[in-house]
Amino acid sequence: MHRFLGLALLATTLLTACGDKDDTAPVEGDTDTDTDADTDADSDADADTDTDTDTDPALGLQGYSGQATAGHTGYEGSEDWYLIADEGDGDDICRIRYDLKDTDPRPDCPDEGHSGCIWAWDVTIAAAAIVSESGIGCEGAFGVTADTVSDLDGTSVGIGYNPDYYGHAAVMIRDQGDGWAVATFAVWDEGTGSFAYQWDQGYVEY
Repeated sequence: MHRFLGLALLATTLLTACGDKDDTAPVEGDTDTDTDADTDADSDADADTDTDTDTDPALGLQGYSGQATAGHTGYEGSEDWYLIADEGDGDDICRIRYDLKDTDPRPDCPDEGHSGCIWAWDVTIAAAAIVSESGIGCEGAFGVTADTVSDLDGTSVGIGYNPDYYGHAAVMIRDQGDGWAVATFAVWDEGTGSFAYQWDQGYVEY
């Protein structure tokens, strides 16, 4: 009997001891809060701007075109001296027009078959005028202004014609002060004397 009571008291004591725990004791576990915030920011913004602008030079078509009544007995007509924008597809940058009238025949371009002229004349400029211009105008193109265009009057050029240049083409042969040279294709009607040409000399920057 005493032995039983002793065992009962021991059990009660153990139960009391196990239940006498402080409820406010911290619970074991990982309570470490990682407050390390990575605030690194890559602020390197490449703001380089390539401002290079590659532009092709503006090209104009320069040349002469004319029409006349011409032949063995004389020459009378007109000519345009031009520079046309956009390689000849745009507006006239400058167009100067003048009359051409024969003064003297030019026997120094004789009929030499392939390379000579069947007729040739010294023709003189008259009534020169600017008929159209834009952009840099005639002053920028040819150094000619409305006040100075009349300076062309009285100047001369040699114009000749060969219908069978080296057996291939009808051409205008021209002397602009430095000797005769083939300029461009030309059309001449011997019956009516109608003569016409367009001499596109090439492209120039403007």
